[in-house]
Amino acid sequence: MTPVSDRPNSGADMDNICIVENPDVVVSDFVPVLEKRLNHHGIATRVVKERKEDCRYFLEYSAKQSWDMVRYLSWAELKIYERQNLVGSAEYKLRGKGGRDKNESGC
Repeated sequence: MTPVSDRPNSGADMDNICIVENPDVVVSDFVPVLEKRLNHHGIATRVVKERKEDCRYFLEYSAKQSWDMVRYLSWAELKIYERQNLVGSAEYKLRGKGGRDKNESGC
């Protein structure tokens, strides 16, 4: 996660976060895995359809999957906001798009 705030303690007291649902993401287990990892770090989660005033922290995400015999995550982006201010972001890119090496013989 890359902090984007010049406030050194921004997010230090984060114990819960609202995950803003992104209907464009078709990676079926993306949000459940994200929630599990946040919970593992002591951060409670709640999935919401849009930003609401009762949430101090929001997480917005986008993700893409690719296909090579099976579906796999090829790109993801996370952005964390404190109210309206972006306080952190992260991006995952699978190098070479992953999948099986087409030069392998398969034997």
